[in-house]
Amino acid sequence: MRSATWDAMAEGPGFGDRTFAALYHELNTGGIGLIVTGFAFVSFPLGQAGTGQYAFTTNKMIPHGNDNQRGHDHSSRIGLQIATAVSIP
Repeated sequence: MRSATWDAMAEGPGFGDRTFAALYHELNTGGIGLIVTGFAFVSFPLGQAGTGQYAFTTNKMIPHGNDNQRGHDHSSRIGLQIATAVSIP
């Protein structure tokens, strides 16, 4: 298992870049059974704690379409660590 790790590879409002896709492909081909992404938010803009944080607010946020499938090509499972910066009074 690769535990959730802060890597700050998201661009702008939380899009994963090609470096993100390449990293998860490399982890997967290395034989890791479960890969957990680090520090993602699901509500924009209130949930974003800072720059570099991944967003999974819509399917459009999945990095580079089919490139994301590379993370599953070798039977790894991918989980999402959700973190939010929302404060409810």
